[in-house]
Amino acid sequence: MSIATRQFGLDSEGFASEFLKKKGYRILERNYRTHRGEMDIVAEDAGDLVFVEVKARRGDQFGGPHAAVGWRKQQQLIRVAVHYMARHRIHNRNCRFDLVLISEDSLQDRKIDLIRNAFDVP
Repeated sequence: MSIATRQFGLDSEGFASEFLKKKGYRILERNYRTHRGEMDIVAEDAGDLVFVEVKARRGDQFGGPHAAVGWRKQQQLIRVAVHYMARHRIHNRNCRFDLVLISEDSLQDRKIDLIRNAFDVP
């Protein structure tokens, strides 16, 4: 991964955090890392514990940001969320997975979408 690509990802996560704060989310943690993977943002919203994946793309050459969260990625996010809850001894709490999708062609042409409860946990 190039430095420019990594910086684009970090900038997008920061942009997503500010976007979520404006929506009333309280950011608990960013870039939660474990051997099972990484969670971009852990937040609270209306009493729910929310695990947020941020996907950003420049243009749609790879199907746009929504195309990057398939079944395998969902399973990884679930494993990281379980790890987070166990580590923080969180029980009997409503949780959900949200996606923040960012697409841009330039800094002036940035689009951001929030998908609440983006997928269900079996």
